[in-house]
Amino acid sequence: MWQNISAIGKKVVTSGLVEANFGNISVRSASGNSFVITKTKTALDDIQRDSVIEVPVFDSPEDTMIPENVLLAVEKTASSETRVHRLIYQKTKAKAILHAHCPYSVVLSILEFE
Repeated sequence: MWQNISAIGKKVVTSGLVEANFGNISVRSASGNSFVITKTKTALDDIQRDSVIEVPVFDSPEDTMIPENVLLAVEKTASSETRVHRLIYQKTKAKAILHAHCPYSVVLSILEFE
């Protein structure tokens, strides 16, 4: 799955939609119980096997049978946007998420309109 995420990351960067480190990508697993997300500080145009981490969709150990210390370690390594991705996966049937800071969108967001 990381190869697909890597291909999308390269395409987004080469298209000029983002600079190399701006954004993150996640893909829901086939079971729907977890998702793979880029790690914090991952360059989108240089995603390798160790650039992604699997994260449970449910954030409590009771829901996942994953020990709490493992969840905390995952949270520290995964993208800072992991909680947002998790909520989207919990509340929707989304299969993948691309969170990007496109230059034109960023500029538009800081402009003041009267």
